[in-house]
Amino acid sequence: MNILVLGGSGFIGRNICSQIARVFPFGADFVDFTKEAGTGKFSDYDVIINCAGRYGGLPFNKSKGKQMFFENNIINNNINILVDRIKPKRYIKIFSA
Repeated sequence: MNILVLGGSGFIGRNICSQIARVFPFGADFVDFTKEAGTGKFSDYDVIINCAGRYGGLPFNKSKGKQMFFENNIINNNINILVDRIKPKRYIKIFSA
């Protein structure tokens, strides 16, 4: 089973990755989803777990709310393009804020 975790360097994604790594071989790569959909790097996954997003705690969220909203919309749009292209058997999206 091939599992792709998006947002694996964040708080939730990092914990999911550590649990998956106990069972499955695991590799890592980085894509800035505010700039691209990652369709050139990722293909053929059975499961996609999406933890990607721009968040940063209450003070950051308060001061950067509009920017975060805009960037999260771009991130989600690019990830939707990726998911539509890969067509995994399961797609799990986790929100954290």
